[in-house]
Order: sequence, then C-alpha cells, then structure tokens
Amino acid sequence: MEDVKHSVEKIIKDREWITFNDLLKYVPYPAPEVYSALSQLIKEKKVGRRGRYFYYIKG
Repeated sequence: MEDVKHSVEKIIKDREWITFNDLLKYVPYPAPEVYSALSQLIKEKKVGRRGRYFYYIKG
C-alpha cells in the first residue's frame, strides 16, 4: 500500500493538477488501491481536491 501511496503522491506532485482517470493511466495499480491511497493522502492533508481535479498541497 505504501508503494501505491508513494507513486500517487509523486505523480500528483509532478503534474500539479490531475483527474482520477488521468492518474490511473500513469499508475500500474488497480483503481481501488489508487483510490485508497488518494483518500489517505487527502486525510494527511498532502493532496486537495477541487471538483474533479486533485492537486498537491505545498508547504
């Protein structure tokens, strides 16, 4: 699970803004695992969401 979370965080950090469908194209993991990792990153306040876009919170 940490591998998925690290991959998702790195991609969002590099891209700045990304949709969930675009994120799935870059990560070689199944959608439920990516969604769980994304949810954890949001709870940790590392990733935010605006509409259908996810973005990395700097700071």
